[in-house]
Amino acid sequence: MDTQSRHGLSGLYANVQPKAEVWKVLPAIQGFPAVASVTPSGGAPDRYCSISVGLLDTATVDVGLFLGDSKIGKVDPCTVGSRAADAAVSTLREKAGA
Repeated sequence: MDTQSRHGLSGLYANVQPKAEVWKVLPAIQGFPAVASVTPSGGAPDRYCSISVGLLDTATVDVGLFLGDSKIGKVDPCTVGSRAADAAVSTLREKAGA
C-alpha cells in the first residue's frame, strides 16, 4: 500500500501516466477508482501489469502481477491483476471490519 507519497492516484496520473507503455482506467474495484499501468522498467506488457486502487485521496493499494510462461499471450496480465487487486481490497476490508 502506498502511504508514503500521500498523493493517492493523483500521484500516479502525474508521475506514472506520462511514461507508461500501458495506461488503462479500470472499472471501479469495490467502489474504488483503479488504474492499470506498465512502465518501461516494470516489465513486458504481455507479461506484467501493475494495478493501483485509490482507497483514499492519500493512499493506494498496489498489485503487480507477472504471468507464468504458460499464460503469456493467452490472458491479459491487467485482467488477472485486476482480479488480484479485488481480492486484496476484500482482504483489507475484512481486516478493517468494513
